[in-house]
Amino acid sequence: RGGFHPSDGAAGGMMVYKAMIETAARSTTLWSLCYDNNSSMEKLDFYDQQKTERIYLEKQEQAKIRDIGWAFIDKEAAKDPFLKEVWDSAKAYYLKMVEYNNFMQPIPPSVTK
Repeated sequence: RGGFHPSDGAAGGMMVYKAMIETAARSTTLWSLCYDNNSSMEKLDFYDQQKTERIYLEKQEQAKIRDIGWAFIDKEAAKDPFLKEVWDSAKAYYLKMVEYNNFMQPIPPSVTK
């Protein structure tokens, strides 16, 4: 017998609902990521059609901007335990993601037109 059965009682029903909510949350997260990436690519196409000049910041400048932003959030998080917990988790995830991306893509993707 698969799925929920009335004989499982309330606990079994709650497990099913929890699994449904988790699946919906994962699907929504994946959809949002894809939607954001596609929307961003469409905007880039739009700006290219407008002949807008792209300006790239050097990696060192990007790192400085990130460091300034992180220092600001670190300062704010020191005042709020919940924000600190969320921020510490986000930073840990970011650093793990960077490690993974550097392993999977040691040479960033590049396309020449």
